Amino acid sequence: MKTKLLFIMIALLLSLKNLGQTAQINWDKTIGGTGIDNMTSVITTSDGGYFLIGDSKSNISGDKTENSKGERDYWVVKLKADRTVEWEKTIGGSGIDICTAVVQTSDGGYFVGGYSISNASGDKTEDNIGANDSFDYWVLKLNATGTIEWQKTLGGDLVEELHSVAQTSDGGYILGGHSNSNISGNKTEDSKGGSDYWIVKLASNGSIDWQKTIGGSQTDRWVNKIFQTQDGGYVLGGQSFSGSSASGPDGDKTEPNKGNGDYWILKLTTIGNIEWQKTLGGAQSDTFNDIIQSNTGGFLIIGSSDSGISGDKTEARRGDFSISDVWIVKLENGGDVSWDKTIGGARFDFGLSVVQDANNNYILGMYSNSNISDEKTEDSKGFYDYWVMSISESKMINWDKTIGGGDDDKLSKIIKDTSNNYVLAGSSISNISGDKTENSKQTGNNDFWIANFQISSTASIKENSLSDVQIYPNPSSDKITINIDAIKSVDFFDINGKKVKTFSKNRIDITDLKTGVYILKITSKSNQISHKKLVVQ
Repeated sequence: MKTKLLFIMIALLLSLKNLGQTAQINWDKTIGGTGIDNMTSVITTSDGGYFLIGDSKSNISGDKTENSKGERDYWVVKLKADRTVEWEKTIGGSGIDICTAVVQTSDGGYFVGGYSISNASGDKTEDNIGANDSFDYWVLKLNATGTIEWQKTLGGDLVEELHSVAQTSDGGYILGGHSNSNISGNKTEDSKGGSDYWIVKLASNGSIDWQKTIGGSQTDRWVNKIFQTQDGGYVLGGQSFSGSSASGPDGDKTEPNKGNGDYWILKLTTIGNIEWQKTLGGAQSDTFNDIIQSNTGGFLIIGSSDSGISGDKTEARRGDFSISDVWIVKLENGGDVSWDKTIGGARFDFGLSVVQDANNNYILGMYSNSNISDEKTEDSKGFYDYWVMSISESKMINWDKTIGGGDDDKLSKIIKDTSNNYVLAGSSISNISGDKTENSKQTGNNDFWIANFQISSTASIKENSLSDVQIYPNPSSDKITINIDAIKSVDFFDINGKKVKTFSKNRIDITDLKTGVYILKITSKSNQISHKKLVVQ
């Protein structure tokens, strides 16, 4: 028991430093044409710039210098370090082409992927493999200036959607998506169910090294993240409706379905065989979006959940029934659950992306239309806004920030840049308002929108930045007094980092608090901040 309490106290003390931090916006940039431009991802480039991808319906207008090739095209934009457009390319055929994934290659070029229903036309050199209304994977290798070096259309006779790519240690590529096709076209294995994960390993020239169809008897889809691990294998995640049964596994699935769609995480060997797998969810719908390998070991997963306490979910939903919250899960190296946390406000909150900072905090990229409620500490700026949060390994929330304009702003990706700042990327229809400093290129239509922010300290590393703040009595089981009068707010956080109470006075009745250790964030009317420990007996 003493060891456990010591661990908790160490975690809380480490969190005091982080609670004195906040996010400060450095700059933002709106990029688009007069049509609809949807941004899906961003990466930093080796020269300190940025590479943005998405799909576009815009003709020449705004930042677009090439007309649309079809209904929707891949649109890739290279920014310099000073955020000016270095070059941009419209890439597509005569149909619908949706760009979803990108990686900078070891030769300084780019590998982009997505899905397409275009036949050979425009930039597409190969026909659609399935029916005319069925998507295929479409991947392209670009050089450093955006010229197509080679391309590949991959699929079977039905629908394939590619959502994630990574370059592998041998110079090839790993592709993660889903497929409905049986053996046909490039597919060498029949479907296991409605749709399956379809993992394809390409050589550096685009030829297929191997492929795997992985799934159960129902729908398994949206492999939104795949990456290579240090042992040469792969970790990937998506959403699954399949489940094992009492009589045995359901296809490749060895664990029962927890509800109406679950996270399904797999670790594969170097040749694509399943090493371990984990089905994670509650009684309702849970939608996976991102997974990273943690600096502290194991993996951190982010997605969205409609589930209350059930299955693997240990915390109640924040809003009403069918209102989505952000749900993060920490796995150990072998796939066992270490902890989970539900994050949200009273309305809709979606978890899209995660990175880790130098202090091993997780920086969560989300979007939300919640006002101040539960974990949300700032009101909505418009309808949906970007929402970013820092959370420690001990589940303590360090800070959160709502970033947006007066209309609809939906995040797709958060990344760390070469200056150790962070970039939030997504789509926006907001004009100048809130945090947006540039108007939409066409009112009512989406543009690419990126915002750069840094984490800055608002308090010292010492336990408080207000001088001589004291809480007495401490420990206490009745009432406490804080020895300053000019108090703006006192926020109480439990050991899981959840805000449980807020007061605006210095004499506080704590008789309804459970026994335990709390962190009090004390803010003065002059906006100085102190963090103090309180033991409730």
